[in-house]
Amino acid sequence: MPRRALSILLTLIGSTLAVGTDHGLAQTVPSPYRFVDTRHEIGVFGGANFFIAEGQFGIGPKPGPMGGLRYAIALGGPFSIEAVGSYMNSTRDVLDPGEEGELTKVGEADVQLLILEGRLRFSLLGRRTWHRISPYFLVGGGATFELAGQQPADLLVLPADRYNFGNSFSGVMGAGTQWHLSDRVLIRTDLTIQLWQQDIPAGYQVRDLLVAAPENEWIQAWGLTFGASYLL
Repeated sequence: MPRRALSILLTLIGSTLAVGTDHGLAQTVPSPYRFVDTRHEIGVFGGANFFIAEGQFGIGPKPGPMGGLRYAIALGGPFSIEAVGSYMNSTRDVLDPGEEGELTKVGEADVQLLILEGRLRFSLLGRRTWHRISPYFLVGGGATFELAGQQPADLLVLPADRYNFGNSFSGVMGAGTQWHLSDRVLIRTDLTIQLWQQDIPAGYQVRDLLVAAPENEWIQAWGLTFGASYLL
């Protein structure tokens, strides 16, 4: 091969390698992680308390649908705080212990619960998402208020035997996941366990029931909700 042709061939090969190397260096591998720059979240949710421990006498609220509003503010690192207000509609059995201390269902009453809570949320990924997903844990507490009051079925038993949910401390813990549909809109799912303290009717404590009746007891409610939020 003539020297001139060989020189031209080597020059072309070198130029091709140089262009290929520069192109390779310019390529970047897209990261599955994205940073979340917004700090405020406002949203709505709906779902149900699908399991509620009604207490040892079965006088507490039954499972029922619920919905509400939330407002959250991101703190430093993986933490956020949120205010949650929810409403639950349910029923409960009205039981009469009678003179023999044998509980008998005599009716059913409506239950309307207003739950106001403050929660601390811990994101496993901090202020980032992985493939637009962000899992978290939460814990909090507040108060639960019974809005329905005394029902007609309650009048079928003696005043001392009437159940009254009243107002109660509410504790909550759980976990959930956010799916960021865009920089501003997300959907989320929460699985929670709520703890309530309910009073036992005074009449139960003086009757010879199958088990001794305490003044109050803790009951738990498992809830599953789905919601949408807008980020500010």
